[in-house]
Amino acid sequence: MEIEALVGMAFAFLMTVTIVISLGAVILLKPLMKNLGNFLEAKAEERKELGGRSPEDWERLFSALDSLGQRMSELEERQEFTEKLLAKPDRERRED
Repeated sequence: MEIEALVGMAFAFLMTVTIVISLGAVILLKPLMKNLGNFLEAKAEERKELGGRSPEDWERLFSALDSLGQRMSELEERQEFTEKLLAKPDRERRED
């Protein structure tokens, strides 16, 4: 009979400890989980605003566009130079 009483008390003690630990974990972890949820929502919103692409992808795209812009500027200069040469009368071109 004493063993059954000891087992019952041990079970009640373990259940009490389990409930206290569970409640403590919920109380302590709730703010952390809420902040984690807010952080994940913000990241998802940011990713949505970027069109599903990473910031590195956008950086590569902008770099390629800058390079393309520089090449276009060079092409414009060459075009203007060619137009000026072609606009000169034949006599002036022969003298040069």
